[in-house]
Amino acid sequence: MASHLHSELPSFASLPTVKDMPHGCAWGLFDQGDQRDELGTLNFLTDDNTKKAIEQEVKTGRRVQLDWSLDQMKFPGFGRDTSSHRLIDLSFLGVTASDDTITFNTQQSSQWDGLRHFAHQESKLLYNGVPNQAMYTDPKDLRLGMQRWVENGGIAGRGILIDWASWYAAQHAGHMPEANKDNAISLADLKACLEHQGTHLQPGDILIIRTGFIAWHNGANDEQLKAQQSSGTSIGLAQDPELVAWLWDNHFSAVAADNPALEAWPPKGQLLHEFLIAFWGCPIGELWNLEELSKVCREHKRWSFFLTSSPLNIPGGVASPPNVMAIF
Repeated sequence: MASHLHSELPSFASLPTVKDMPHGCAWGLFDQGDQRDELGTLNFLTDDNTKKAIEQEVKTGRRVQLDWSLDQMKFPGFGRDTSSHRLIDLSFLGVTASDDTITFNTQQSSQWDGLRHFAHQESKLLYNGVPNQAMYTDPKDLRLGMQRWVENGGIAGRGILIDWASWYAAQHAGHMPEANKDNAISLADLKACLEHQGTHLQPGDILIIRTGFIAWHNGANDEQLKAQQSSGTSIGLAQDPELVAWLWDNHFSAVAADNPALEAWPPKGQLLHEFLIAFWGCPIGELWNLEELSKVCREHKRWSFFLTSSPLNIPGGVASPPNVMAIF
């Protein structure tokens, strides 16, 4: 994609009508001739802005891994299984060595929601009009699979953290938010936090929001964890039309957070998943461990960094651990 792509795209209010779809659907905008796009907002990550992010953001070499441990969700919600790890002794080969096998749901812990994960619920269509049922009826139909991100070079660019949880605590005598409740984070609060941090947005940024869910989880007992994970109730972004328009108009290449669904759950409006994944092809990161990142940002007195993520190369994959690192 050309570096001037951002200036050529319509604002959210001016997005063209897509037949039979609600306003805000961006299908067709990234197509190249007859070639239907499968990358969505990852088109905002150009060679130029990735190079710029390295030059501007990497100063100290400090590295922070953002993947949460696979075994943290003791009572996974939404019908998901717990992970298993099995050691394999290779002494039968005449050597002292080991293998291991890991079985896990790709959305059990830190994850990228891929473009096969969530459809527009009324039409049952995935990004760019791909029928959700196609992946089940034709195993050779790999459209929108995780392999497309890998073929495009993975995800690397400027990441920014909106450390909303720390900002909230500063406004409430040090008390962290109740992350196991369906508290909705407003656009006004996101903007206030950005202003407090002195963080300025750039096209193609990978937006990361710390809601405080992982911090809450780290201090919760088993009874509290089971109640939260069985219900799915959690803090997150508000299902607010103005917030939706802001997300599009800032041309984020991807959006991630430390909570289970990015948006508040259960939802109280049109799902952000429909706009981000189904309408725009925007990756959603969930359950990222942002605790150390928050500390390092405060130490460096900046909330921007170079971010790199290498999703699993799974043809037809729905989601992947992010394998994500922030570098300062």
